[in-house]
Formats: sequence, structure tokens, C-alpha cells
Amino acid sequence: MAQAKSDAKRKSGAPPVEKKDLYLEFMGSKILIQQGEDGVGSVKAEDVPFVKGASLKFEGCGGELSWAEIKEPIKEKFEGRTPFIKYARGENSGLVGFHKALTEEEIQIVKDTIKTLNSKE
Repeated sequence: MAQAKSDAKRKSGAPPVEKKDLYLEFMGSKILIQQGEDGVGSVKAEDVPFVKGASLKFEGCGGELSWAEIKEPIKEKFEGRTPFIKYARGENSGLVGFHKALTEEEIQIVKDTIKTLNSKE
């Protein structure tokens, strides 16, 4: 059906749609977004730069964690930028990703800001 509509548009004189490459700017790198057959975009893991100090690991949350426990207090300390949280329910640890590499002073701010997770130190 979609193919039929596409063919009808071409026959009506409409030029074919030219696909343009899309890029994501991340940590100073320009990363090509790959579009899958389903139309969903993604990036290749090997294209994402490793930036030391841009993520922190947390442990000891007891398998239950509200993302807001981490996101909200940190967002206030880092220019309103919400960190990325990688965590699966039931796990005792996860990662917090930031928009930049953190200095030692900023790491201490995170430690001072979030002293407990799921009411555990």
C-alpha cells in the first residue's frame, strides 16, 4: 500500500524524496545516525567516543531505584542538564552518564548531593 502511494506521487510529477544523512553531535564528535528499515534511527556503538570521567557507577541500591532520585538533584547542579541513567530493575548497580567529563570537584558534588539511593547509603 505504501509503495502504491509512493508510485502514485512519482507519476503525479512529484520529485522523489532525497534522503539526507543525519548526524548527532555528542561529546565533541559528529556521529552518523543509521536509519533502519523500520525507520528508527540508531548509532553504532563503535562510533560513540569513550570520554573518561563522563559516567559514574553506582552500587548498593538494593534492586529498586527511582530514576528521579538521581536525575532531579543532579539536574539542579549541572546547568539543568539531565543525566542519562542506565539501570535495570532488580540490579544492585547502574551507570549515570553526563553531558561532559566531570572534574574531581564535580564528582565530589555528585557524592555530596546523592548520599543515599533507595534509602541506602
